[in-house]
Amino acid sequence: MILQTDPALPQEINDFGCYFTSCLYHAERKTGTTFDVDRVLEIYQKAKAHGIVGDQCYVERPVSLMALAGAIFDSVDKAGVGVNPDAKGAELLHFHRDADTPKGMGNAMHDHFVAGDGQGNVAFDPLGDSNTVKYGFLQNKRIFSA
Repeated sequence: MILQTDPALPQEINDFGCYFTSCLYHAERKTGTTFDVDRVLEIYQKAKAHGIVGDQCYVERPVSLMALAGAIFDSVDKAGVGVNPDAKGAELLHFHRDADTPKGMGNAMHDHFVAGDGQGNVAFDPLGDSNTVKYGFLQNKRIFSA
């Protein structure tokens, strides 16, 4: 999976596409394919056109995004950090970092989504090596069920 910061991607994905690209990571695993930049752009444009992805790359309908990418899931639910998906499911990990955490952030707070490995560990970080993951904490998960 390409990183959300790939310069060939729209700025909206570069700035806000962590949930979007984490979903595509799981779609790649489920379908057994690798998405190049052209495929990611195609999915993004179709998702925007159909209201699946809104402003600031906000994923309005995650199950529909996965289906558009070829991965079929029945539902997605917000869950606590101790909840893991079943063998056919997938997880996104939601990390949070407050302004007073190490490495100084001024007044900013950050949230960042990454693809989980099904056990609460990071399998793919769309930024490559996010400070929010390093210095923040796992706040909750999104569990996709098939």
